[in-house]
Amino acid sequence: MKKMLFLFGAVLVLFLAGCSKTGENEAKSSQSSPESTVESITISTPKSDKHTQYLKNYVGRNASDTGTERMSGQFMDTYGDANIPLVFITESGEAVTADNIKDYVVESQEPEAGTQIDLTFETSNSGDEYNFPESVSLDEIVLHVKKVDFDN
Repeated sequence: MKKMLFLFGAVLVLFLAGCSKTGENEAKSSQSSPESTVESITISTPKSDKHTQYLKNYVGRNASDTGTERMSGQFMDTYGDANIPLVFITESGEAVTADNIKDYVVESQEPEAGTQIDLTFETSNSGDEYNFPESVSLDEIVLHVKKVDFDN
């Protein structure tokens, strides 16, 4: 009885494996289907690597979602192996702190989203790169923020 149950299970697994389609087969079958009208849209963004990163879009985000506060009290965001300081500029000149950061939303940023950030790494005598950047092409990210209107 146990052998028969095991054999049935094995056959079922093989049957299900044969019936499943791969993503490639599904793509081919949906392309040949006459009633298929939905097209896949691919947005091309530059791919980041160890030496090249691209600035995120912070506009419209709550200031508390832009980076993290470090032990020094400075807010920073991480790009690959680089930590870049975030500078908040408010309409009133009020300082953005860990206590009030959730009260602000980003209106604009400098530089603009998509700006390339270049990282260079120091190398050892054998030519191996160290894991921390020697230089970063961007010193800071300036975020212009406004107070969130909690009444609306």
